[in-house]
Amino acid sequence: MPGWTRRQRSVIAHASDDTSIASLESGIIWRTTTAQVSTGTYRTFSSDNGYVTLRYRHRRFTLLLLCLFTVLYGKYVPSYTHPPTRYTSLRQTVESDSSQGGRATSLANKHAEKVFIAAVLYDGGGTLLSGRWGEHLLDLINIIGPEHVHLSIYENDPDPGAEMALYDFATRVTCESTLVAEHLDVQDISHVRTQDGTQSMDRIAFLAEVRNRALRPLRANSSMNYATRFDKVLYLNDVYFDPIDAANLLFSTNVREATGRTDYRAVCAIDFKHPMVFYDTFATRDADRYEVGAAIFPWFSNAGSGRSRQDVLSQSEIVRVKSCWSGMVAFEAKWFQPEQDISGSRNSNMSGQTGLGFRYEQEDYWDASECCLIHADLAAFSDNPSTRGETGIYINPFVRVAYSRRALAWLPYVKFFERLLTPIQTLLTSVACLPRHNPRRLERLGETVTDEVWIWDDDPTNIRKAIQHQDMRLADGLYKNITRTASSGGFCGHRKQSVIIQRSDGVEKGWASLEAPALA
Repeated sequence: MPGWTRRQRSVIAHASDDTSIASLESGIIWRTTTAQVSTGTYRTFSSDNGYVTLRYRHRRFTLLLLCLFTVLYGKYVPSYTHPPTRYTSLRQTVESDSSQGGRATSLANKHAEKVFIAAVLYDGGGTLLSGRWGEHLLDLINIIGPEHVHLSIYENDPDPGAEMALYDFATRVTCESTLVAEHLDVQDISHVRTQDGTQSMDRIAFLAEVRNRALRPLRANSSMNYATRFDKVLYLNDVYFDPIDAANLLFSTNVREATGRTDYRAVCAIDFKHPMVFYDTFATRDADRYEVGAAIFPWFSNAGSGRSRQDVLSQSEIVRVKSCWSGMVAFEAKWFQPEQDISGSRNSNMSGQTGLGFRYEQEDYWDASECCLIHADLAAFSDNPSTRGETGIYINPFVRVAYSRRALAWLPYVKFFERLLTPIQTLLTSVACLPRHNPRRLERLGETVTDEVWIWDDDPTNIRKAIQHQDMRLADGLYKNITRTASSGGFCGHRKQSVIIQRSDGVEKGWASLEAPALA
């Protein structure tokens, strides 16, 4: 229509003549024209300047306020954006040296501590070692000081690309190293029976074995390092990380002013699959032995004392936990060294070991991460247990890693706004009924306990009964109450069974987590 703009809004109203109507909604004068429709006369309205409804204005204003609030909140109430001065000092020292073209070593290692770095990789096509991960590992070695580092990398059945990448990487490593690519005979790995009658490889048993193989240069009699006293062990997964952050995890976490040295038995970074979603919930247990809540900030629940959650909300450098992993963890090395004879330990699962190592639960349909169990064992035979029940095991939220370069790049920005997620996390934790019940959470090493344990039933009478009733579940087995001495790590477990799925030629296809038979 002549003189009308493209931005218009039509409103139908009864009228008999043309007029100008003042809109009470917006204060805009509307030009009208009459149109005949069916039996009535109707009028359409439009505005030369465009019509903005009050609802749209409210929506835009609300959005503007929300954005302003978020920006101000991120500026004045951020999360983990102000690390202790020693963290920023180390970063400035390293970055200043790099900007001047220097390659100074030992910049982070003031006390010349010996560090054993271990990694187990599945490096399809060699993309990790030939890419950013490998570059950052070499940078970390340089920051620590090559003369203070032994690097151990273990790969099982690498493909040709991975094997070539490992060979090329070996030529670039500046420290002592043990880089192993081999075929592991999986027949020697524990297999478990499943309800369909087949035998499958126990995934946790496999992971414990390969992780222990990466530690062999630290523990084996034939190793050049057998007599070397290391100060720290750094275990790495295939995570993207900042090498300066890794150095801060090793040398800046919980430093005592009197000595200038760190005070922890183990400290983990925190890992993210997506920029706001914590990943390694399987291996993490809070200070009260509970699993985590909804996997967004502040990650933990209020269950029990809620100490871990409160540590996060108070922006503590060290968050007290019973176990963690998160793709990067630093240990006191002495617990892994041969001098730590634990053959007489009260923990029957650790009996016969010399030094701390990875293990798995041998009970059917009771699964626990090897990365949780190693912390349970560490706490069980540490030489200086705290009277407050603390274990010296922490998560350091200032140090963050991710499973993609994109996620890692977003992590610094997420810190500005993640505290806004707290009420949402509380609601999601409640709705999801987290943490889940664990009947063995409170078991203590050496206690006499009665547990419900799944026992396979091979009684021919029950098999015939199952055939008669056409219900093979009757022949599977049953739960029995077993009285025994508790080991460490009951809080790590749940009623599932993780297995590795293999093809008929033995090649791994993946893994699955099998649900346990239902309790009666």
